[in-house]
Amino acid sequence: MTPNVFDFQEYKPFLTTWISAQPHKGHGSKAAMARAAGCQTAYISQVVLGSAHLSAEQAEKLAQFFKFSEDETGYFLLLVQKDRAGTETLRKHCSRQISKIQDQRAQLKNRVDSKTTLDAEAQATYFSSWIYSAVHVLTTIPEFQKRERISEHLKIPLSSVDEVLKFLISVELVKQDKGGALKPGNARMHLPHDSPLISKHHINWRLQAVRDLELRNDESLHYSSCVSMSRKDAQTIRKQLLASIESIKAQVKGSPEEVLYSFCLDLFEI
Repeated sequence: MTPNVFDFQEYKPFLTTWISAQPHKGHGSKAAMARAAGCQTAYISQVVLGSAHLSAEQAEKLAQFFKFSEDETGYFLLLVQKDRAGTETLRKHCSRQISKIQDQRAQLKNRVDSKTTLDAEAQATYFSSWIYSAVHVLTTIPEFQKRERISEHLKIPLSSVDEVLKFLISVELVKQDKGGALKPGNARMHLPHDSPLISKHHINWRLQAVRDLELRNDESLHYSSCVSMSRKDAQTIRKQLLASIESIKAQVKGSPEEVLYSFCLDLFEI
C-alpha cells in the first residue's frame, strides 16, 4: 500500500517507505524515480541514503510521478524545502507550516469520514483497560475472529472476553456475523492528544510492557537508559525518533493483519 505523505515530517523517510512498499521489495524503483526526476539512479540513492537532497524541480517532478494531489504536492515540496533550508530561521518556518498542516488534518472536522466517533462515555470505558483495545485489534486478524481464540491468546477468561465484546459490538467497534465470526465495525476511535484519557492509554500499555519484561521473552525488545547530552543533540534525537515513528506507522498501515504487537516509545527530560 502506498504510504500517505501527510504521515511524514521529513521527505526522506517517505521516499524510503514508498520504495519498500513497491513490488519485489522496491527493485527498480530508484531507477524509475531517477527517470522521472531527470537525474541518475546513483543520485537518487544518495538522496535516500545519504546527505544529498532533491532540488525543488526534481521534487515537483517526483510529485507528478507519485500522482500526488495538489495538496500532497504542496506538502511534499514543503518537506523538501525544510530539509534543504540554509538557515535555521527558514527551517523553523517550514517546520511550523508542516505542523500546522498536520494539526489541521488531525481534526475530525477537516476529514471526510462516514464512520461514527465514540462519545466521551464510551471512550472512558474503552480506555479503562488494555483488554478493550487488544480484543478490538485482534478482530482484524482472521485467526482471532472467534471469541474462544481471543480468550486463549490473551489468557483471559471467556466471560471477560464476552463482556468486552458486548461493549465493542454495542458501540459498533466490532460486528459479528450470523456464524459468530467477529469483524472490525464501522465506528472509529479518535482520542485527541489533549484528552484526559491519553495518560490512561499510555499507562495501560506500559503496564503490559512491564508484564512482558517479567516473562523474559527472548523475542521481545526493551530498551531503557538514563543519559546526559546537549539540548541540541536531544532535539536531533527527538526528530530522528519522530521520523522513525512516521515510517513505522506508514509501514504498519499497509501491513497484513497477522499478529498483535504493542509499540511504546519514551523520550523525556528528567
